[in-house]
Amino acid sequence: MYYRTIGHWMKYSHLKPHGFTLIEAMVSLSVAMVAASAMFLGIARSLETTDWLLESAVAQGMAEQLVDEAIGKWYVLPGGNPYQVWLGPSSAEQTGAGRSQYNDTDDYHRFVAHPPEDRWGVALGREDDAGGLRHPNFRAPETSLSRYRQQVEVYYVDATNPAIRLPDGQTSSMRVIEVRVLVRDGQGRWQEAARVRRLFTYIPTA
Repeated sequence: MYYRTIGHWMKYSHLKPHGFTLIEAMVSLSVAMVAASAMFLGIARSLETTDWLLESAVAQGMAEQLVDEAIGKWYVLPGGNPYQVWLGPSSAEQTGAGRSQYNDTDDYHRFVAHPPEDRWGVALGREDDAGGLRHPNFRAPETSLSRYRQQVEVYYVDATNPAIRLPDGQTSSMRVIEVRVLVRDGQGRWQEAARVRRLFTYIPTA
């Protein structure tokens, strides 16, 4: 069989076949696989970043909520010693559910909750803000915040430079309450997702 070109007749049998050789196809496939791997790695990292930003936002809300709760308490109970060395809840203040018996800020020292809980000791996301549980239709799954942990420290700072934390045993007219919320990653390691620090000062009444 013949076909006509401009001014020439040629047999089909004289034409070179066009297409990819096996080696060319394998090289192309390898390049495509490398490109796809890079793309999927970028997507995975983007998703991890998004997850961490979401977890950090949730942790920040938890930390601020706990600080707001604490600053609503007394600096020291009327008649109490504002320069007491020992900080933390008394045995009586630990008898109630959760933090329900805490009445001054130093009670929060060394408080830890995992998973996070409200002042009555009910897991966040399931509480009704009155010491009970929400209606079942409005409760978060029990595992929704199981990777989060609340930690609180209360300590004295230098009255002339509040950025300086005083060693244990030393007191001043200023205290700090510091709330940290940690998140446990897939390897079981705790990572700080939020930290909120508030400064308190004691002003004696006349």
